[in-house]
Amino acid sequence: MKANVLISKNILPLSLNDSIDTALEKMMEYKVLQLYVLLDQKIIGMVSWQTLSKHKGKGAIKEFIETDFQYISTNDFIFEIWSKMLQFRINNIPVISDEGQFIGCISENELVKFYLVSIIEIEQGCIILLSMRKMDYSLEKIAQIVEEHKAVILSSFVSEKEDMIEIYVSLKINLNDPTSILNDFIRYDMDVVNVFSKQSVQSVHKERYNELMHYLNV
Repeated sequence: MKANVLISKNILPLSLNDSIDTALEKMMEYKVLQLYVLLDQKIIGMVSWQTLSKHKGKGAIKEFIETDFQYISTNDFIFEIWSKMLQFRINNIPVISDEGQFIGCISENELVKFYLVSIIEIEQGCIILLSMRKMDYSLEKIAQIVEEHKAVILSSFVSEKEDMIEIYVSLKINLNDPTSILNDFIRYDMDVVNVFSKQSVQSVHKERYNELMHYLNV
């Protein structure tokens, strides 16, 4: 699944002349730690709660704009977005069109809902994301590896990468700890991109939530 299905219009960007207090109020309203600044429908940077909270009541945000920020396109896969949020410790990310224009944001809350809905259907289990060359793909071989560890594939989904040479394979299996299966995937030259379980998704979300509450002094 790609980014366009989770885009929110509710997290609105800031303008250059917005005050620091306005930006902080919006962050509290949206429950985010960053907001993005728009000029002529294009993002020119971002501001963070961590920085602005030290300068309450001191004018406009333009002095505190960070030009090094992360963004995604509508064609990015959801698991890539989640990985980017984890890597750069952000809880929302802007979506940019091919022309560089702002479309909307995707929040960590929406990603968490997506993964929990994907996993909640089973009492236990996880989602494994693999990457491999299209020519090497064999669901029969993958199923054989999984079943050798007394596990079952509950569902699978295949999507092509942009280069049309490699693919992503998403597997939902009925094990909470797939370590032994992952080792076999790696042994057969399958790249393990990520593993999502109910516990891991909730754990990361709880960490972000606690971080947010810390900054908001709640």
